[in-house]
Amino acid sequence: MAALRDGAHPPRHLYQGYGPGVPDGYGACYAFNDHAIKIGISNVVTPSASVDADAYRDALHAALLDLRALCESAGHSRL
Repeated sequence: MAALRDGAHPPRHLYQGYGPGVPDGYGACYAFNDHAIKIGISNVVTPSASVDADAYRDALHAALLDLRALCESAGHSRL
């Protein structure tokens, strides 16, 4: 994916991504702006693959919520 832009308007989203590099791996694409991160997860579906994209999504979601809480609490610190 690529963000298109002209010189007068800066891009509103940054898109990045990668595909699964091995049969039991995951791929992801993501876009973020000032207020959101959008993530798509993919995996290779083969009979021998022992991957669970839903579990990966849930773990990533939990980690991002933890990171959000950490950042919000740091905003109130005196560091």
